[in-house]
Amino acid sequence: MDTLAYICLIVFILVCIMLIGIILIQSSKSGMGAGLGGNTALNSAFGSAEADKLLVKTTTGLAVLYMALAIAMSFLV
Repeated sequence: MDTLAYICLIVFILVCIMLIGIILIQSSKSGMGAGLGGNTALNSAFGSAEADKLLVKTTTGLAVLYMALAIAMSFLV
């Protein structure tokens, strides 16, 4: 593999870790709790509704980046 493939792999791994973390932070829709409990800081900073919207937008962005990197890496390797 060349240098570009290694850079894509490193970015892909970082996006995977961030995606896992952001999904665990989100509050559940069934009312079973707030994931890992990291949502309290976001709720106090932005309010409950804005914090959920921010987390959903971040999750969507990371998921799109994940898919784009997966497709790019399939062509590079």
